[in-house]
Order: sequence, then structure tokens, then C-alpha cells
Amino acid sequence: MCNRILGAMALCGVLACATEKQAWSEALPVQVEVLLEVLPPEAAVILDGAVVGAGTTTLKLGAAPATVQVTADGFEALQVTLDPKLHAGARVGMVLRPSGYGEGRPLAIDDANGLAAASGWLLRAGRVADATAYAERAVQASPAAPAPRRALGLALAKQGKRGRAAQELSQYLQLAPGAADRAEIEAAVERFRGDISIPPRGY
Repeated sequence: MCNRILGAMALCGVLACATEKQAWSEALPVQVEVLLEVLPPEAAVILDGAVVGAGTTTLKLGAAPATVQVTADGFEALQVTLDPKLHAGARVGMVLRPSGYGEGRPLAIDDANGLAAASGWLLRAGRVADATAYAERAVQASPAAPAPRRALGLALAKQGKRGRAAQELSQYLQLAPGAADRAEIEAAVERFRGDISIPPRGY
């Protein structure tokens, strides 16, 4: 009789341990990672109300959907909801629209021409660092597109980086040999670096 009672107690102890372990493992938070690419680079990233960093960052999400807000001075804030079931391991881009840029002009992290246009607007507004960041991302998104090269060259020139500016503008002329502003850009390249050869028209 004693042996039966002791055996039953031991079995209950094993079951209790198994139940505790299962409950403990189920209580662990499930985390997934999302790569968040952000423009401008200085923008604050806020995850569920808490600042988690600035610019491009890897977010760790729990099991429930999370709200991400990106803000920066001189830009319109942007907010999205990320669902860990849909966005696990994904790359999500958030590009802030400069204040006053115009609501009918969409911006996306891989839209090279859109980013180049925003860069030009920022440059005309005197916001050279932001113009450069948008142009650099535009070139990264589409290295063979002429508009991003032009935008980056002009932004670099405003920063006084004449060597790099000449390289980007020369590349622009190679990609767009029939550009309407060719003569103007050729003259700029000649001013920045006399040793940069301009490709002949129709190259």
C-alpha cells in the first residue's frame, strides 16, 4: 500500500514538473527581427511609445503587432503597424516627407527618382545634409539611373566635396548623354576637377 502511494506521489511530481516546464517555456516572449531603413538618418525611431534609436535599425518585435513611429525636425512624422507574423525577417523602409514638400509626391525607400526629386527640393531649401542622404539612398536604390547621380553630385558640391561631386556628375553625363543641362554640368565638372574627362555626346 505504501509503495502504491509513494509511486503515485512520484508520478504526480513528474507531471507537475512537466507542466511547470511547459508553462515556463510558453511564457517566454517570442521575438522576431525586422530591419527598419529610415530616411533621414537622424530620425528618431519609436516602438510602442519608447524611443529605440535613430535611423536604420533592427527592431525586435514580440508576438503582438507593434506601432512604429518615425519623427525628425523639419519632416512629417510617419507611423506604421508591424505584424510579427507578416514582417518577421523583413526589410521595411520609412521615408519621411520634408515639411512643405507636397502631399501628392509619394516617397519610398527604393524609389530612386522620387528620392532624387526630394533631394533636389531639400537642396533648394538649404538642407544640404538631408539632401545628400536622400540622394545617396537614391543612387543605392538604382545605380544606373541618371537623376540620382545628378542629385548626389549637386548635393556633394554644396558640401564642398568637389572631387566626389565631379565623379557623380560625370557619371550622370555618361548615363544621360543627351541631358538638357549637359553644358551646365560639363562646366561644373570642369570647375570641380579639370582632370575629369567628359564622355563625348552619344557615348
